Amino acid sequence: MHHFIRNSYIFTLAALMAVIGVCSLPLSVAAVDANVGTPMDRDFMSGNDIPFYDRTFQKSSAVCSTGGGDLNFSTGETAKIIFDFFTQNSFSTNGNKPMSDVQASALLGNFHWESGGLDPARIEGGTGIGLGLAQWSFDRRTALEAEAARRGKDPTDLQFQLEYIKFELEGAESAVMNDPRFKSGTVEEATLAVSQIYERPNPALAHNDERIKHAKQYLDQFKGQNNSAGTTSNQSSSGGCATGGAVTGDILQTALNFAWPDVVDEGKWQKADAKQEYVTAMAMHSNITKDTDAIAPFSDCGRFISNVMRSSGADPDYPLVSTPVQEKYVRSKPDLYQIIENPTLSDFQPGDIIIWPAHTAMFTGVSGKDTVDASLHVRDGQGRVPSQHNMMQEFVTMSQGQSVLARYKGAPATN
Repeated sequence: MHHFIRNSYIFTLAALMAVIGVCSLPLSVAAVDANVGTPMDRDFMSGNDIPFYDRTFQKSSAVCSTGGGDLNFSTGETAKIIFDFFTQNSFSTNGNKPMSDVQASALLGNFHWESGGLDPARIEGGTGIGLGLAQWSFDRRTALEAEAARRGKDPTDLQFQLEYIKFELEGAESAVMNDPRFKSGTVEEATLAVSQIYERPNPALAHNDERIKHAKQYLDQFKGQNNSAGTTSNQSSSGGCATGGAVTGDILQTALNFAWPDVVDEGKWQKADAKQEYVTAMAMHSNITKDTDAIAPFSDCGRFISNVMRSSGADPDYPLVSTPVQEKYVRSKPDLYQIIENPTLSDFQPGDIIIWPAHTAMFTGVSGKDTVDASLHVRDGQGRVPSQHNMMQEFVTMSQGQSVLARYKGAPATN
């Protein structure tokens, strides 16, 4: 495809522990992967001549797209994760907004053809040169694999490849983001722009008709399900429900979409027990795809609140873990959060976050279901994935003056 020049504190209230367990363990108690959720290291990339390309390079017919793969929407989790990534993450080269349905579908159509069906482990047939969704080749594949090794990641990891694509589209590959066809064209036009500017296959082997066919199928499947874009054009809007359950700027609705509507039984703490919307968000915003990626991650109360804040776009910097770290963070952001010390139940408004050393949760304001949270699994028969229940008064009482209420105020004004 491309040809490049290298250029808790431990909370001591036994009664509280019996009710909720230890949740979102602090760094002194739980080992937290320092690489989880960290952005691409731009200094490393630029300091190692990665990746600048020669637009005048004449392509050889010996290198071609892997090609192929029919859409299979019955096993479309990968497509959904990719679509969500592009429509829920802001791009500096897209006016600091997520991509539209059309833009995301144009990328999906190209990646589908390149990788033979959205396979991040796909190796190019014949030559073995291309790798992954975008079929990275030569120096660019070397750069991809070097960054993966530096981060301790498998270069065929889907989340890693999506982050790498974002890095490219905000850097050396930003030309496609400025192309009028990709910015505001039809899905056919946007797909051609991606093929010709970002992928750049041998024209004789490009199969652009197939790329367009797949892009149109993805658009039909996903249109209207992202959190910022129009359904059939590249015009963005201010909100809407995204695939995966995230709702732009609405932290409470996002939390409710990620959680089961009724309390989950203790002991149901694994990925298989969580709602699919939350599983998708965890992959996108916590780099968590399986139960062993961290300590019982799908039942971690701190990760739940963090994913709500990040997925909704309310606060992309909200710490992943732990509750003491999150409390310190909200206190340090008076432009984003109003802090109420030692709140009573009457202080709470829907969407407010309660934090104390052992737990964090969100207040819903719904009678009989006033709390949405998760509870960390630390022993057999205990811990649960996100769900709604009626616990806020008990939390306020049992935290015994150690809690704070954090009320999200909305994004600060910019000049």
